Amino acid sequence: MIRHSDSNRETVMRYLILTALLFTGTVQFELDLSTNNGTIVSIGSNLTFTCSVKPCNETGSVMLLFGHAQHLFSGICNEPIIQARRFEFSCDSAQCMYSLNVYEVVITDHKRSMVCTYRSSSEDVLNKSTTIGVLDNTDNFTTISPPGPFVDGESVDFKCCVGKEDSPNTILSFQCHGELITQEIDNFTCLNINASIDIDKNSSKCICIAQSKDMSIDVNSELELVINQYDPAFKLSPVTNVVFGNTTTLTCHVPELQHPFAFGHWEYKNGKEGKSFRGSMSSNETTLLTVNDITYAEIGTYYCTVVDVRKNDLIVANASTGLHVQGMY
Repeated sequence: MIRHSDSNRETVMRYLILTALLFTGTVQFELDLSTNNGTIVSIGSNLTFTCSVKPCNETGSVMLLFGHAQHLFSGICNEPIIQARRFEFSCDSAQCMYSLNVYEVVITDHKRSMVCTYRSSSEDVLNKSTTIGVLDNTDNFTTISPPGPFVDGESVDFKCCVGKEDSPNTILSFQCHGELITQEIDNFTCLNINASIDIDKNSSKCICIAQSKDMSIDVNSELELVINQYDPAFKLSPVTNVVFGNTTTLTCHVPELQHPFAFGHWEYKNGKEGKSFRGSMSSNETTLLTVNDITYAEIGTYYCTVVDVRKNDLIVANASTGLHVQGMY
């Protein structure tokens, strides 16, 4: 939940549309770049830029650039490309259409140019650009992003932004996820905190405050953190029937397992009896447990565990399989 408060409401908007044509021989190429003329978006909203090459009848390359986010398309497009959480590039090669999705627009996107550059097979270049106007339609000009929800363990770049263009002798402070930073500002600015999300911070608040020395500016925003539990996708050996005296290996795979999570010990239980075993690692995503010379003492349930290394290897998830022994000679 985000709450805003301010004594003065400020609206900021500006747009720029530039057109260009490229002639290659007798063929006239044109770039069609949207959003449309006069596009205004609100803080926190989503936006799609689309650049099309017309006519779509030759092989060239297209570069999309928006601030620090950029991608070069050349040849057939495959999967969408995600950059820095807020930006997703994609394309339709058959239609010569190239897109950038911008998620959770922030005040610093105001006046930022979106540039589409087309380079033909004959090395001719065509550029077209546009900028958006960002409307702060709240009662405040401080914002916190992204809004969440979040997942335990993920890395998040939190932003605290003040959108007032004229804010001299103002202190901007940002407290979030156990960290506090401050900076003196005189224009719209963002402070950043990178955090490894901890579920223990669920329901805590991030607070963004802008306050001038004469108190003519005194505003704040709050974001209550909603953090979901990490839920690894275990792929575990099925329950196994083994011959008495033989050896078997149990395999546990967790795709994309990474810090702050790791494999813990294998846990064994049979009734009231319990033991811990250290598995061997074939990769960061796979752990193995080899059980030698199996007897009835090895019958039972084996748990593959995932731990949080930030918390003294606290077990956060597990999955189980079992061993059954057949035939004693």
